[in-house]
Amino acid sequence: NCSIEESFERFAPTIELAKKNNITIRGYVSCIAGCPYQGHVDHGSVAEVSQKLLEMGCTEISLGDTIGVGTPGKVKELLQTILPHLPVENLALHMHDTYGQAVANAYVGLIMVI
Repeated sequence: NCSIEESFERFAPTIELAKKNNITIRGYVSCIAGCPYQGHVDHGSVAEVSQKLLEMGCTEISLGDTIGVGTPGKVKELLQTILPHLPVENLALHMHDTYGQAVANAYVGLIMVI
């Protein structure tokens, strides 16, 4: 386990090696709709982590509802918050179906052009 900042430090050498070898890099942001440890996840934090991954060299960012607590309303609110700050063409969604909301959440992403 490590902090978000420590994880960036750990990823840096791998990202640099991939860039040197022209390998496409996909970054993952987990727990975008809720966290089993902290509960609510700040949308600004999701945007900041995503932006940092893009700056490091990731060409695509997968936004993941890793524990499946997202709802269409939560996903829409998150995307409305972060899309003005991130290039939509570099984003993907990864929705878990823990509470039967994955398809509806993915549909919100499709409507919002992800």
